[in-house]
Amino acid sequence: MSKYQQFIDIVSNASITIPAMDLTIVIATLTLCLVFKFSKTGLIVAYLFCYKLGWSVMLQHGDSYVAGYMSFGILVGVTAVIAMFKPDK
Repeated sequence: MSKYQQFIDIVSNASITIPAMDLTIVIATLTLCLVFKFSKTGLIVAYLFCYKLGWSVMLQHGDSYVAGYMSFGILVGVTAVIAMFKPDK
């Protein structure tokens, strides 16, 4: 089986348990971001929450998946922070 097919199999068959307190905090934070029009901050919060949940899946597999997930996550995170510094039009 190729690495790509193995990755697709992992993602499609993964089960994730979400703690109720984490979900409550994220929903409350995103609601506040929407109410006070901090849309960029809300996007970063949602990204970090999803990134954190992805670690619970990737840590169960090999080092190559963890390294790829970490490098891609850092790349997207840095790009998002750089984009936050651009002024809105």
